Amino acid sequence: MLVGNDIVDLHDPWSQPRAIHDRFDSRAFTPGERARIRASRSAHRLRWSMWAAKESAFKVARKLDREVRFFPREFAVRMLDDTRAEVSHGVGRFSVWLERADGWLHALAVPVADEATAYRSGVHGGATGEDPMGACARVGRVGVEGSGARGDRASVRVRELARAAVGSVMNISPTEIEIVTEEGIPILRRRDERLPVDLSLSHHGRFVACAWAVGGL
Repeated sequence: MLVGNDIVDLHDPWSQPRAIHDRFDSRAFTPGERARIRASRSAHRLRWSMWAAKESAFKVARKLDREVRFFPREFAVRMLDDTRAEVSHGVGRFSVWLERADGWLHALAVPVADEATAYRSGVHGGATGEDPMGACARVGRVGVEGSGARGDRASVRVRELARAAVGSVMNISPTEIEIVTEEGIPILRRRDERLPVDLSLSHHGRFVACAWAVGGL
C-alpha cells in the first residue's frame, strides 16, 4: 500500500486569507474548486483542505509514476464531507482522510483500491492499528507534532519522528533506521537493506507529520 500525507499550518502568515492572491487560486484550483471556495462560509479551511488533499495525493501518484509533476489543477478534488475527499488524476484516484485542529490541517491519501484496507487499519482515526481482516498492510499516521522548527531543522525533525514511529511499530531501534531520498521519495533502510515500509513526510510552518504503511510495498 502506498501513502502520501500533507500538513498545513493554518496560522502561518502565508496561509492567511489576506496573503492569498487570486493568482495562487488560479494556479492551484480548477474553476469548479474556486467556485466552491468563494461560496463557502469556511473558505479558509476549504482552500487548505483541498490543497492538502492535492499534495497528499500527488505524493502517492509520484510513487506510481516517477514522471508525474505537481501541477495542482491536474489533481481534481471532490469533497465528500469535512473529513473525506477523493482526488482524481491521470494516474488514478485517491482516497483522502482529513484531520483538523485549531492550528493545523493534516491529509492522508491512499489509492482508492486500497481504501478498505486503510480504513480497517485505523487511518480514519489517525491511529496506528492492526487490520482485523488480516490484510498484509498496517497503516499509521503520527499525531501531528509542533516542531518549533522551520526549514532544514523541520526536515530533520520530521525524519526523527518517522524513525521513532516506524521503529516502534516494527520493534526496531530508531538508531538503526536510515531515511534516504530517491527521486524525491523517502525510503527507509536498515543496514543497507530496504525496509518493507512506504513512508510519507510533511512539514509546514510550526508542524511536522508523517504517515507510513508497513508490509504494503
